Amino acid sequence: ISLHSSNVPPDFTEIVDISELGKDSDGEGDYLSYVDFCMQGMLKEHNSGYRNGWLHVSTPHSCEVSRKKVRDGHHLQLWRGSVDVQATPRAIQMRILKERGIWDRQLVAQECVAVLDDTTDVIHYVTKSTPGQPHRESTVLRSWMTREDIAIIMATSVRHPNSVKSSGIVITELATRYVIEATGNNMSRLTLIVRHDLCGRSVEFYKNYGPWSVSQVARIRDSFNVRTVFSLSKHASTLSMHA
Repeated sequence: ISLHSSNVPPDFTEIVDISELGKDSDGEGDYLSYVDFCMQGMLKEHNSGYRNGWLHVSTPHSCEVSRKKVRDGHHLQLWRGSVDVQATPRAIQMRILKERGIWDRQLVAQECVAVLDDTTDVIHYVTKSTPGQPHRESTVLRSWMTREDIAIIMATSVRHPNSVKSSGIVITELATRYVIEATGNNMSRLTLIVRHDLCGRSVEFYKNYGPWSVSQVARIRDSFNVRTVFSLSKHASTLSMHA
């Protein structure tokens, strides 16, 4: 799973400008290079069965959770959550990309600030934080692809001239990766891998934040459940009225 490039800089939590994303040491490359690098890395990790370095974590969340240390000298780990969903990969992909307000009760606002191509955009979003704390926000590049029975979404934080910062705490999404694979009978396996920097938080904080951040796969799953979709849709409607 890659960060901003194949060569991780010493201060890799610094958000990269969109114009510099994907460039190598010779100044060659662009966001397309980075997207392709991430997609291929994610497919390789998925095809390996997540065997290399992943450790199961017991949590109260209704999904499988595991973690993996990254050998780059930083304490931030990769967190992975997986769950089975009664929907096709394409339907789940669109739910994640276009209908976040249905399954994410923490979402305050989201807007597209740039469309880079047919399968890549840049969005800015704001989410709730813990009570008494400022909202969290980030500007991220997102790209997605579909291949027969598998769909992938990748995202990473970037600086973009069209993005307007609010008064929230900026989150750095070093890596956000979704893989959705059809398993038959209108079912899919949804996997989310994240590595996020919430700026100044302790190692102990991430032991709770990591499992919580990947447990959103359970909320995505539940958004396809007819018994819960009505209440989730009411939340999305309220969000759109106040956006």
